[in-house]
Parts: sequence; structure tokens; C-alpha cells
Amino acid sequence: MRLRTTLLLCCIGAFTLSIRWSLAAPLPGDMTVATVNGSSISYSTINVDEKELVARFMRSHGREPQSESDMRAIMADRLKIEKENLLRSIRLTIRQQQITRFNISPTDKEVETRWNRWLNDREQEGEPVDIESMPDRHKAFVTTVLAAMEEVVVKGQNIDTVYDRTLADVMSRKEWHLRVKHDSSPERRQALRQSLDWSATQLLDPIKDFLPVVFDEQLNKAIEFDLIKIDREFAEYMRLTDSDPMNEKVRSKSAMYKKAKRQEWWNDQYRAADVLVNIDRFADVQNMLLESR
Repeated sequence: MRLRTTLLLCCIGAFTLSIRWSLAAPLPGDMTVATVNGSSISYSTINVDEKELVARFMRSHGREPQSESDMRAIMADRLKIEKENLLRSIRLTIRQQQITRFNISPTDKEVETRWNRWLNDREQEGEPVDIESMPDRHKAFVTTVLAAMEEVVVKGQNIDTVYDRTLADVMSRKEWHLRVKHDSSPERRQALRQSLDWSATQLLDPIKDFLPVVFDEQLNKAIEFDLIKIDREFAEYMRLTDSDPMNEKVRSKSAMYKKAKRQEWWNDQYRAADVLVNIDRFADVQNMLLESR
């Protein structure tokens, strides 16, 4: 199988060089594909592994790529994934710039408070965290997931067939599809292998697990404070929420109101950002930026 896959990759490389249609050919890793307010995004940040592309084709079609049209389909898939990765990188860059702008830096105490809240929530929901057995359960879970990914990514087995046979009692089908999408690259699978012997302390490190959550919570508060200064309707809503929560204007607006307002705020940041896409094949990513997050 390894020799066959290598030959397939060689065919892809030869195909990319020989045909005129090469819009999705790989680029140098250090090439800047976009800048966001002066911050560069390199191609290596958005590139997708060729073995993964072949594996995706085999999962989708149930066979190996054999023709020029198959190779075109693989290259089109590369372009689609790279656009998605670039869009995500641009949004993350703008998000990080806003975190810096608002000087958001959670303290250890804030992270610990968030962590303890999560532990308490699990307790209240009847699913207490058994810290002592966590390393063994983690090792068994990761071992099962890695074996399943090996069948899908390396052996080209159908993603749903593998799920039905080995994972139906372990996770939902949706979670399995997401894991294959995000964790099936060689680098991600190696990172999972390295976590097999983690201790409970490593698994429960609140910095790793909850710092992003605390950043999100603080960033949302900063956004709402900014909205109060620039949006009269929102400012009135927040004033009434604090002073008269039973007011009809407050009750008529659902919990989604603040979320929708934050979305408008983010779209304003996307429009205001100085985003320069340097590669023609990614030019439409700038239009995609304003779509729903």
C-alpha cells in the first residue's frame, strides 16, 4: 500500500507539472499568501498534505485515483481546503489583534476559577471527573481513535464503515467526522501518539484546556463594552438589562441578540481590516470573510 500511495503521489506531482491546469499546485512554504494589517500568513500555514488529499479521494470515491479527471478532482479539493484554511487564518489573525488591542490577558486566578466552574458543572450534571482513572481512559480512547484513523487515512477504508465497526460506542458520528477532518494529518496523529502516556496533571492542565475559553469570555465582554460606546440601541438594551430586567424591551429580545450584535461588530472589523491576498487563486477569500462566522 505504501508503494502504491507513493506512486500515486508521484503521478500527482507529474500531472501538476505537465498540464496547463495548475491553479492548485503547491507553493513554497515560506511564500506569503496574505497579509492582515501588516501581519503575514505563509503558505505553510494553509497547505494540505498530499497523502491526505489522496486519502480523502479514496474515502469519497471508494477507489484510488486513476485518470486525469481524478487528479483534477484532487487538485480542486486542495484548492477548496486551502481557501478554508486561509479564511480561518485571517479570522484568527484579526481575533488575535483584537485581543492585543483590548489588552486581554487572563490571570492564573481567572483561569483556575473557570476550571473549577467546569468541574462543578460536571458534578452537578451527574458526570463528575474521575481524575485518578483519566490517564487509563485517555490512553484507551486515543489508541482506539488512532487505530480507526489508520484504517481510514492509510488503508483507505470508508469513514462510516470504520465508525460503525469500531467507534459507535465511543463517540458520535459527527464527532468522528470532525476528528478525521482536523486530526488525521501525520503531525496531528503524532501529537495524539505522544499524549498516550500523559499523566492526570498533563491531561487536566487548565492553561491548555481553558485559556482559550477565558480569552473568549473576556473578548466578548470587551466587544460588548465597545458596542455600548458606539451603538445606541445596544447601550440602551444593556442599561435596561442591568436596571430593569423585566422591561418589555429586554424581554422581547432573546439571548441571541447580544450574539448577533457581536457578529455585526466582527463583520465591521473584517471590513475595516487591511487584508491583502497575494495569490490570485485565493482572491475570493476576501469576499468569504464577511459571511457568517
